Amino acid sequence: MKNIAIITDWNPGLGSGHIQRMASLADFLNKNNICRARIITARALPFTGTSFFPWTAEKIPGNTDLIIRDMRDSTGKEIDALRTVAPVLVIDDNGAGRQKADVTIDLLPNPDIEAGSEAYHPESFIYGHSFSSSIAALGDRVFQKDIDLAVYPGTEPDAQLIDYYLQLIPEGITAVILGGDKHFLAGGRTLAGQVRKSYGEIILSSKIVLSHFGITLYEGSAASARLLSLNPSDYHAHLTDLATNLAATNLGVRDSVDPAAISNIIAHALKNSPAASVSAREVLDKINAGLENFTRLIFQLKKLNSMENK
Repeated sequence: MKNIAIITDWNPGLGSGHIQRMASLADFLNKNNICRARIITARALPFTGTSFFPWTAEKIPGNTDLIIRDMRDSTGKEIDALRTVAPVLVIDDNGAGRQKADVTIDLLPNPDIEAGSEAYHPESFIYGHSFSSSIAALGDRVFQKDIDLAVYPGTEPDAQLIDYYLQLIPEGITAVILGGDKHFLAGGRTLAGQVRKSYGEIILSSKIVLSHFGITLYEGSAASARLLSLNPSDYHAHLTDLATNLAATNLGVRDSVDPAAISNIIAHALKNSPAASVSAREVLDKINAGLENFTRLIFQLKKLNSMENK
């Protein structure tokens, strides 16, 4: 496989986890001269600190050897159309097209697939580009956990949702609200100014990471933070329960929990944070291990290899 086309997307409903991890994969494959990988998009990618990303194309190249589709809920018609161009590998796909793809890989737990599925490869988990690139820039630095709480409110949250999360923060603690390209200190239940640290620095420095189920929790786990999962739906809460390797505390669904109770849980969790410091190099090793495992996995897939040889 010399040329890989990556189909993915991002928006407030879909979130940014899919594009973040596929950008990490494209970066890794290209910079290590493993193959030529392109994300198929006509718009700038939503990355922290920059809108430029070199590994993109507006259309699937004609010489594509493999298409990777990283989105939920494909249709059979969509996968059939992609397979006229090249074999298709789908990631974390629960749509009708999953059965038509040449290969399926689940990096996250899948509630619709029985436990022990051969498609599940948590050892090949891919972290987000904003996280990975900012960690790589930190070298051998060791970070003391001097931020009590990092809160990820989701992709493009409105003011009402930001205010909801601010109400959860216990008085007297150091908290940061994570944004797409800007992060803000939270104090007195208001935003108190921009934090001049990268996304990776904030995650490494945080004792607790609060997010809905998704890539941010995994990044907090890599950085040895205590994980709290507060979700927009029963589906996300169920995924939190399935992801036993995360050891995240499931706080339930936002609309059905008492904010005061959540605030008390955060305050109690601060007394039992799992680590006092973390090495950026050790976290980078975890990031690279997932990318290396995923790369080995796709290049060893017998079905894809047999189709290539036809």
